[in-house]
Amino acid sequence: MVTEGLKPAAAPGRPTVSIALCTCNGERYIEPLLASLSRQTVLPNELVIGDDASDDTTLSILQRFARSAPFPVRIAARRERLGHAPNFLATARDCAGEWIAFADQDDVWFDSKLAEAQAVIAADRDLLLVNQRALLCDEELKPRTNALFPADSHPGRHDSPHRPLPLVWPGFLMTVKARLLHDFDPDLRPWLPADGAKIGHGRWSFLLAAALGSYFVTDAPSAWYRRHPAALTGDYRPIKAATDFRTRNLATLQDHSDYAEAAAECLARLADLAVEPTDSLRFEAAAQDYSRAAQALGRRAGIYTAPTLPERLGAMLAANRQGAYFGPSLCAGGARAAAKDAAAALGL
Repeated sequence: MVTEGLKPAAAPGRPTVSIALCTCNGERYIEPLLASLSRQTVLPNELVIGDDASDDTTLSILQRFARSAPFPVRIAARRERLGHAPNFLATARDCAGEWIAFADQDDVWFDSKLAEAQAVIAADRDLLLVNQRALLCDEELKPRTNALFPADSHPGRHDSPHRPLPLVWPGFLMTVKARLLHDFDPDLRPWLPADGAKIGHGRWSFLLAAALGSYFVTDAPSAWYRRHPAALTGDYRPIKAATDFRTRNLATLQDHSDYAEAAAECLARLADLAVEPTDSLRFEAAAQDYSRAAQALGRRAGIYTAPTLPERLGAMLAANRQGAYFGPSLCAGGARAAAKDAAAALGL
């Protein structure tokens, strides 16, 4: 672990925030990201970097930056590669701040990103997570669209039962209460059969925060979300679908149902292991919510597999009774989901 710099004093009443940055062969894009961290109008209390066994010049760039950064920088240079999510979770557990803001090596933060997250946190001390938004750009940082990402964000504070499944939110737009990442074993993360891996650091953070309390979504862009062919999460270029909507919807519903079932099992395990009684009760309630969601999503999937019209309509009615479309259910997909399923049920 390499440490540089003096720790900035935390402003009175302002929560301490660590930035957790993970790198792996990021020499091409890392310097603009580092420069944007230095320009923050409210500086972090520290930057903790987990370099995942880079074999290019990334580590030397990081070490050079650490010597001149306006905040303390700690670098863990890993000799063996952990992989994306394990590296992030290990780096986050090395952070000392009350809150942890994730950073990816190829994005660029707006100057006010950290200040805006801290303002939300300071105004509502009960929050466990702040989700911010971004603007998509290409590899040269040229805007690809003026639309905010994620698009379906529901800005504002969210309390139980939170938002519909599934959450798709980039980790680098999250600032999470540190105790969630310190207190709960990341090895307990749900395993997703379709991915052949456990869920990532962003989805894990959201799962914990949504189960235990409230989170907030801001309504303004806070970063450039750089998309390029080498990006781990893809280029986000439109791809013409090779399958019909029924096949796509069925695959999506099955994936979501699998996730809800895995999340329910994980939350039940966390309820058994939690030290605080309040945490245990909230995990148990969340496990039941996800279990019901898995059942409702399974009913929706049945619409696409049932051979006859009466069976398809029966599956849709059963899904509706379980909150698959409307109401406060965790899996309520709304009118659009209902319309898609109705079309499938009627064979349109």
